[in-house]
Parts: sequence; structure tokens; C-alpha cells
Amino acid sequence: LNGSLRIGDGVGGAATNNALSVEDGGTVNVTSGSTIIGTLAGDNGNQLRVTGGGSSYNTAGTITVGSAGSNNLLAIDDGGTVTAGSVSVGDTSTLRVGSGGSLAAASLTLSGGAFTEVAFCPGYARGLAMIGNHAVIGLSRARETRTFQGLVLDAELERRDGEARTGLIVVNLET
Repeated sequence: LNGSLRIGDGVGGAATNNALSVEDGGTVNVTSGSTIIGTLAGDNGNQLRVTGGGSSYNTAGTITVGSAGSNNLLAIDDGGTVTAGSVSVGDTSTLRVGSGGSLAAASLTLSGGAFTEVAFCPGYARGLAMIGNHAVIGLSRARETRTFQGLVLDAELERRDGEARTGLIVVNLET
């Protein structure tokens, strides 16, 4: 595709519940321009879904998810991949990368600076596996040599009056 791709761009009126699904090994390449998923007020519930092994959505431009609309979604699951120059997510829209999905972007902007912590990991993350709607995270403590000193984890553990641990954490991503 040469030019911008708009999913749910309600110029002249609200555009709701529009979707583009890239699946079963399909590929969409946007060679110039941007991707816009629900940008105007009233452009709600629009989606770009990339799912399944070998499925990909590629652009050197920006993917904007709901800059003014709400409940818009970029979902990357089950081996799907999205590559973009940048991704920008509006206050009331969602970027979901789960179940083996992959996102490669030079920058990620969350409007309003919103970030929701799903779980705190009291150790150095050493591995991640996705099993359905669960993330299994391997943790380890720092070595005696304190190779990794002064990281954000140290300050957060001190704030929480905790210490680094070794083990596995299972996180339910739906709750």
C-alpha cells in the first residue's frame, strides 16, 4: 500500500467498530504514509488485529491508535508481528501484545503518560514465556559481585521494603 491506511476515520461523521485483520500468514506493507485507527472524537471501537504465525503488518511510518476516539485497539497475538517507525496510543485506546505477538517500533508514545503496572517482579527478569493469557517470568538475584548496581529495580525494592528473589512469577494478563 502506498499511502496512509485509515481504519475508522469518521470524516463527516463518527466511524465505529471497523476492523482490519491480518491473519493466516497474511502480510500488509504500508510503504509510505501512516496508519490511523480511530482518530476523531466518536471514532470508537476500531481495530487492527495481527494474529497467527507468519502474519505481519509493516510500516516505516507511525501507527496512531485512537488519538481522540475511544476503545480503539492494536492487537498483536499468536505469532503475529508488527513493525513500525513509531506507535502512538491515545488515552482511552489500547495496545495489546500478547500470546507470542511481537512489536518492533523505534518509539512508543502513551498519551497522558499512562502506564498500568500489571505486576511487580522482585528480581532481574531472565526469561519470559506466554502461555495463553498468562506470562511466566523467570527471576534471579544479582551476583555477589553486584554487576548490576544502581538500577531502577534496586530503588523500587527499597521503596517496597523488599529484596530480590529467584524464582518464577505467573501473571494473569486478564485481571
